Amino acid sequence: MRFEWAPVSGASFYSVSKNGAYATTTETAHDIIIPDFSDYTFEVATVSAGGETSATSTKTISVASIPIAINEVAWMGTLASVTDEWFELKNNTAYTIDLNQWVVEAEDGTPRVKLSGVIAPREYLVFERTDDGTIADIVAHAVYTGALGNTGEHLTLSYASTTLDQTPRGAWSAGYNSTTTKQTMERYASKEPGVDPANWGTNLAFISSGTDAIGNPTDGTPGARNSVSYLINKGQDITSDLTLTVGEGAYVLFRETTIPASTTLTLEPGVTVLFRGYGYGGYYEGSFFIQGGTIDARGTAENPVVFSTVFSEQAGDFWFQDSTGTSTFDHVLFDNIGDIGVDNARVEIRNADFMHTDGGVNLYNGATAIVENSRFTDLTNDGFGAYDASTLTIASTTINGVRGDVLGAYERSTVAITNVTIRDVSDGDGIGAYGGSRMTIASTTIDGVLDGDGVGLYSGSVLAMSGSTIDGVYDGDGLGVYESTLTIASSTIKNISDNGIVLYDATSTISHTVVENIGENGIDIYGGVTSITDTTVTGATKGVGILISAPWEPVVVTGGEVADNSVGVSMDVGSVVLTDVSVHDNGEDIMVQ
Repeated sequence: MRFEWAPVSGASFYSVSKNGAYATTTETAHDIIIPDFSDYTFEVATVSAGGETSATSTKTISVASIPIAINEVAWMGTLASVTDEWFELKNNTAYTIDLNQWVVEAEDGTPRVKLSGVIAPREYLVFERTDDGTIADIVAHAVYTGALGNTGEHLTLSYASTTLDQTPRGAWSAGYNSTTTKQTMERYASKEPGVDPANWGTNLAFISSGTDAIGNPTDGTPGARNSVSYLINKGQDITSDLTLTVGEGAYVLFRETTIPASTTLTLEPGVTVLFRGYGYGGYYEGSFFIQGGTIDARGTAENPVVFSTVFSEQAGDFWFQDSTGTSTFDHVLFDNIGDIGVDNARVEIRNADFMHTDGGVNLYNGATAIVENSRFTDLTNDGFGAYDASTLTIASTTINGVRGDVLGAYERSTVAITNVTIRDVSDGDGIGAYGGSRMTIASTTIDGVLDGDGVGLYSGSVLAMSGSTIDGVYDGDGLGVYESTLTIASSTIKNISDNGIVLYDATSTISHTVVENIGENGIDIYGGVTSITDTTVTGATKGVGILISAPWEPVVVTGGEVADNSVGVSMDVGSVVLTDVSVHDNGEDIMVQ
């Protein structure tokens, strides 16, 4: 655009504002490149030699290379009648546009539709052939005559004889015509050239609006957003950096979409992505395959990024593989989707909500994940898994309702859990470490395991647990340690249906811990090396407070209290050293096996 003004006598220079950027000049014209689909304001004032400034002259320019677009064409008619053709226009601007002097015309002259009236900001207008009954539940903006040829037409949209939009020449670029379906030709991006065949697609069928003259759903979107415009990157893999903006609404993922190395998909606050599941028109389930690339999804508390589903079934997941960068989810809602898999990659999740997802996060082959300040609610399968020397950190997080194991660490993985609350676990264990994995649990509560153990260690694993509580295990042990190493301090294990703590060929240090209200034995020791300091064991009314069998060396119990159990301490001869321990008010205080 060129902004010009007449020279002003006595002017020393001119003060100008280029869309808010101030400058001075002695020239009387400026050529400025203005981005498409934007507003630009230019201001100029005269400044005299004495520094006096004149009144400011202002000019605002609104630029739109395609202000109105040919957005959808039902060249095949409808199931009610092949002659019930229609087309749609869309206003790409934030302004009401007068349609006088606008014309839609086929190259062969039929149809030719002179427009009238106005089109409101962002509005869709439907034009129906012959009568207004083509789309029964939408009032046509206008009715026209003239057929669209099924083999193709070249349509133009012009203003005062200047062509501003057009469809591709030759055969129709999209749409599907059969005796059972009439899927329209839809435009992917109304602000991109309509003459490009790649900018048109066939209605996706699972997103439609309107009914035809006899009540059949249309295979199109008359008067509404096109189904293909919901697709990310026109339904193709993301091969260069891409940013999803809030724009006109949600995006839909209906197939596996790959994000390769050196490529980032960015999602701005408020963006919604909907995954499409199996079983609809033969499509596969939508998912993200981040093969070396990254995702950067950062919402806000007021405008989170949302990942959900098109239909009610659980669908969609994320698989990160071999990424060198870090993918980030911050203030994100994961609703009714699958889970997140991370294979030799790094993911950070903060301020997130997982609601009715299949799972949480699974790590493989040295992957790393950090989960902070998040909530997991009503998971239908296992929550977290760390495999193959992976590293998982969970902090300040609530996990409420898991049908499966909440967390498992396998094959020398490392897990750190701090200030986490786990509630309502069914059909699985709370936390488990296997195959030489290492785990720390601090300031954490496990409350309500219906069918499994609270915490289990197996096969050379190591756990350091402090300041934590296991409360309510209804068909299992509170804490089981098998051929592994345990250090537990300042913790509580209570309301357990079976054993409070089971130590089998384990190396264990227990201090300042309370074990109470236990269905079987409070602390059950078989083999291994164990020391117990300043610990209270009480309420094993049907079992033994501390049961010791065949330890590798005598169990050392120092301080603490063993009371109100059926048997206080049951041991092999010479298997325990009791120092300053208060053993009292048991059915039988000491029993030698």
